[in-house]
Amino acid sequence: MKTNWIAYGLVAGMLGLAQPVSTWGAENVFRPGLGIGLLVCPGFNDYMEELSSDGDAASAWLNVHLSAKIRVTDHWAVVPILDAFANGNGGGIENRMQALAANARYTFKEGSAIYLQGGPSLILASGGGDKADFEGGNLGGAISAGFAFRFGLELDLGYSYCPVDVTRTSNQRETTENFGGPQLRAGFRF
Repeated sequence: MKTNWIAYGLVAGMLGLAQPVSTWGAENVFRPGLGIGLLVCPGFNDYMEELSSDGDAASAWLNVHLSAKIRVTDHWAVVPILDAFANGNGGGIENRMQALAANARYTFKEGSAIYLQGGPSLILASGGGDKADFEGGNLGGAISAGFAFRFGLELDLGYSYCPVDVTRTSNQRETTENFGGPQLRAGFRF
C-alpha cells in the first residue's frame, strides 16, 4: 500500500511540473511523455509455473510509463521514468510492480535520432499466491537503445533488471529473483 502512495505522489509531481515548464519556449528543455510496453521475463515465468497448479504461466508484464525528458545539452538529457507493470494469469493471482528510474540519455544527433539510455531504478513490487509471495524494494536498472522521431514518437528496445524478494510459504525460504528481461516500449513525447 505504501508503494502505491509513493508512485501516485511521483505521478502527481511530474504532472504538476509539466504544466508550468511547457511554456519555457521552443527549446523543448522539458518534454513529458506517456507510453506502453511489454517486459518479457523468464525469471517471472519460472516463478509463475511454480505457483500455478496446471503449469500454465504468463511470462510477460504489460507496462504503462510516465516520463519526462529534461535536456541538459544538445546530446545529453535526464529522463526520470515511472513504470507501472501488471500481470495476472487468470487464476486469481494479481501481480503488480512499479519502477522509479533516473536515466541518463545520450542522443547521437539533434531531431530524429538514435539514442542510448540507462540508469538505476527502485523496484516496488507485490503479488503472489498460496505457494509463494513476492515483494520488492530493491535497486535494479535498465539500459535501452531507441529512435526518437521528430513528431514525438519514441520506440526503444532494452533490458531491465528487476530484483524481487520471493518467499515460499512451504518453508519460508526467501530468495531474490530477477523479474526483468528484454523490454520493448513505444511512447509519445509532448
